[in-house]
Amino acid sequence: MPQASWSGLRLLLLTAPPDPVTEELVSASADAIILDCVGEPVPVAAVAAARPDLPIVVLADVDRARAEQMVTEGAETVLPRSGARIEDVLRAIRSAAPRPAPMAPTGERLARDSESLLARPMTDAPQLEAVGRLAGGVAHDYNNLLQVIGGNAEHLVANLAADSPLRGAADAIATAGRRATQLTQRLLAFGRQQRLVTTTSDLNAVVATAIPRLREQLGRHVRVETELGTGLPPVRVDRDQMVTVLTNLAINAYEAMPEGGTFTLTTDLCAISDDMRAHRPWLATGRFVRLQVADTGSGIEEQALPHLFEPFYTTKRAWRGGGLGLAAVYGVIKQSDGYIWVDSRVGEGTRITILFRPDSSDLAQAPDARVATPVTPPAIRLLVVEDDDGVRELLESMLEHHGFAVATAASAEDALAFEPHRDFDLLLTDVVLPGRSGPELARDLRTRAPDLPILFMSGHTGSVVGAGSDGEAEAFIQKPFTSAMLVARIREMLAGK
Repeated sequence: MPQASWSGLRLLLLTAPPDPVTEELVSASADAIILDCVGEPVPVAAVAAARPDLPIVVLADVDRARAEQMVTEGAETVLPRSGARIEDVLRAIRSAAPRPAPMAPTGERLARDSESLLARPMTDAPQLEAVGRLAGGVAHDYNNLLQVIGGNAEHLVANLAADSPLRGAADAIATAGRRATQLTQRLLAFGRQQRLVTTTSDLNAVVATAIPRLREQLGRHVRVETELGTGLPPVRVDRDQMVTVLTNLAINAYEAMPEGGTFTLTTDLCAISDDMRAHRPWLATGRFVRLQVADTGSGIEEQALPHLFEPFYTTKRAWRGGGLGLAAVYGVIKQSDGYIWVDSRVGEGTRITILFRPDSSDLAQAPDARVATPVTPPAIRLLVVEDDDGVRELLESMLEHHGFAVATAASAEDALAFEPHRDFDLLLTDVVLPGRSGPELARDLRTRAPDLPILFMSGHTGSVVGAGSDGEAEAFIQKPFTSAMLVARIREMLAGK
């Protein structure tokens, strides 16, 4: 929970159920905990045990006996969830007796802070919280604008002669559009608001995919080495985002090794031991697939470690890649339910450790299935539903250029008005539409054509499309995308129809 400018307090808001006792709770920097209880069980005792140094104000609609029990379990007070005022909450916190702060060795606290900086409430830097909210709030409209800019720039580049006086301008627009897209993605990753397209993946294969890009990024003076474990269980990650994560780490390693050095990627299976938890108590028990990235660079000063994942943070001795790169890395890993931390000493290089839970789903038992069978597009009939006029016109032109037969609609109601008279091979629809949403449209069309492939698109970070009738996640493509990305996705879906 961000710090309110009028409160002067750093408040950590937890919701129960589910159980809110996580590594974020253990490591968060705060003045008090507000436990918002939407039902039973209310884990007051567990929260109090995890953070005995913080007063706990419980918001719950319970009877007097249950409220008194919560107080005996460690709550400072219990206020009615349906009628509590913020003034009552602040009064209870400020009147609470001081509690002893937990002691931890300096090294342990630095390691804890470096891992949990963005997991805790951003009370020490409310402007960072504002950046995250801004990124999510404008993403839909901004990505629609980028879709139009990038799509038309792509069309210009493809159709202008190489010696055209306008070719340079078209290339510059396309390049700027790509850079703006990357910036948006990093902002959303920092705020953990981007949509990850996760698949059951072999982490070694992901690393192998990234190696050519890493060698190009690091140059000939840095040697890239790999030590990849065998027989590792699969993990569930967004492969493209993981390649971006490794690229960002390589950029920072390069800047730490101006005279050259070695960049090493290691994978293995790691069991969390009691000794590891003693130094990093926020780690969950069990087995994890571990990825470690190390360099032989200049290392990082101890006081800089807790700040490495802050956007635009930089020091003379720490990595000089000030920007959103490392903040985006942190966001992707945490959004993938993973852990990340940094170990470094000045003059001894830097090692980044990333842990992922093994994927235990049924899909993890099957090898990746990627259909490469081409589909001949002239006979393919597409229904495109998009409320933004510019994006809709661009998509129609883009898809017709690739030989598809395209019908367009600006709303779900418009699509349903003429759909019975057409036999479409695929529906491409925006998630957020005026009136009925894209998922609602999809459900209606599925009652008439149960086997109709449906591809959702959105520039909105909070879009949720859920699962189809077979329980599988619905197909989705994030705006902005290129025509090649869209056509490849459509062909892949139709080939597997």
